[in-house]
Amino acid sequence: MFIPRNLKNPPIREAIFSITFKDAIPQAKLDQFLGSDFIKNSFPTKTPGFAVNITASKNQPNIVTTGKVDGFILKPKDGKARLIHVRPTFISYHNLEKYDGWDIVINELKILWSEFCTSVGVIQLSEIKVRNINQILLPLPLSTGFKEYIRLLPVVPEGINPSLGNFFIQINTVDKAKQLNATISEKILGVDQNNKKLNLLLDITVFKKDIFECDKSKMWESFNDLREYKDDLFFKCITPKTESLFNE
Repeated sequence: MFIPRNLKNPPIREAIFSITFKDAIPQAKLDQFLGSDFIKNSFPTKTPGFAVNITASKNQPNIVTTGKVDGFILKPKDGKARLIHVRPTFISYHNLEKYDGWDIVINELKILWSEFCTSVGVIQLSEIKVRNINQILLPLPLSTGFKEYIRLLPVVPEGINPSLGNFFIQINTVDKAKQLNATISEKILGVDQNNKKLNLLLDITVFKKDIFECDKSKMWESFNDLREYKDDLFFKCITPKTESLFNE
């Protein structure tokens, strides 16, 4: 049985819940959602999203960048750290800045999704995804190196100075039993010399590709599977000493 390990001060700076549609939704149906009372009352600030296309060819020496409106970004009127990004092919719900916890955000997503399905009708989905962007501040100096705090580290061959000033790692892995996929990225973002902290990015994305029916229990059960998987990956990437930093 999965038992959440709740942290007093989780390092999540953005949590993103994404739902991808099996087929693109016609703009007329999206407009019904964008014009719904739910959006007008809860997320009235609407700005266009943009898709950028970069092209180059042998006969064209300069790179050409073109952009077009691609969906919308919706923000709440009360300044709450939330954001909705809706496009014909997916919708995503963002918890920005301070993470309010899984239970709160998933319940908000359920309300959002119910309103979305009411507006656009019954649809099929092809993928659900959860992404946690973690910003971990490690105290300097690292007396015994990164391994004191981080378990996911590059292997430095013998003969190369193991004292790393920077690194970037990205791995893809799977949970075959539950047919889940994950991408883990790790990078040093910089050093805060004034506060003697090293700023480390630990970016974990977990997702499941399957055919889901609109607002059925299978979808939410799979979101719970994604929660367990991303939490398991997170705690396997850090040491107990790092975990203790989030409970101070």
